Amino acid sequence: MTMKHLLAPLAFLVLPLFGSAQELPLPSPNATVKQRIGMTDVTITYSRPSMKGRPIFGNLVPYGEMWRTGANGCTILSTTGTLAINDGKLPAGDYAVFTVPSEGGWKVIFNSNTKLWGTDGYKPEEDVLSVQAPTRDAPMTETFTIGFDNLEMDKAELVFRWEKQEAYLTIVADATELGMASIKTALADPKAGYGAYSKAARFYMDRGLGAKEALGYAEKSVKLTKKYWNTFQLAEIQASLGLYGEAAANAREAMALATEAGDQSAAKEYEAKFNEWTAQGGGK
Repeated sequence: MTMKHLLAPLAFLVLPLFGSAQELPLPSPNATVKQRIGMTDVTITYSRPSMKGRPIFGNLVPYGEMWRTGANGCTILSTTGTLAINDGKLPAGDYAVFTVPSEGGWKVIFNSNTKLWGTDGYKPEEDVLSVQAPTRDAPMTETFTIGFDNLEMDKAELVFRWEKQEAYLTIVADATELGMASIKTALADPKAGYGAYSKAARFYMDRGLGAKEALGYAEKSVKLTKKYWNTFQLAEIQASLGLYGEAAANAREAMALATEAGDQSAAKEYEAKFNEWTAQGGGK
């Protein structure tokens, strides 16, 4: 048998190895950041280039030109619910994020075509929303970073940070209607427990949806199962309605229940409120 015949079977073993897909580290590695705002999940998938001694804005990333907002493929924002950004609305869905950095502010574009590689093939008619993002000074950042800062109940800042500056957008995802619908569904269940009613009471109070409605939920929670924390919640709602006598009485009971449960910190907090509401109620 010749050497040629001996090597032929080996070729079939080797060739698939060369034909298989290679996976190698990228100079600008991929990253994903996810944040819940209200009841909406927002996810950013992007690639992270580094400065490597290069000047960035006005140089590597020219001012006044469209940028892929990262490296490699498109930066993609996915949202499970509608987002209010500046004066515009971004419906639930997936969007490519393009930016046009300029001194003093960036233009941020949300485009429906998420299959592009960078800006190649970009079409303005596929834009869903375009907004202006102010910029501010930031700590030196070697690697391009997208994240969420300054979180509030239904609000957050979407921040694009690199070099010594960051552009930011305020995103609002109002969870009021979704929350009320969730409460309605949960409390329609005959097996709804004291925890569900307590959460409903807190939701109504936190969002100013109606203290009387919150009072009804809190009373139902305590009626189902009395705990020190839901008893005190009831007291707080009563106090907000000016019912200081009832609030003080429930605060005193909550204090006793907290002491019995070994939560001295809560008991001390409740005692302070008991004294406050007793004074406001004229000592009754």
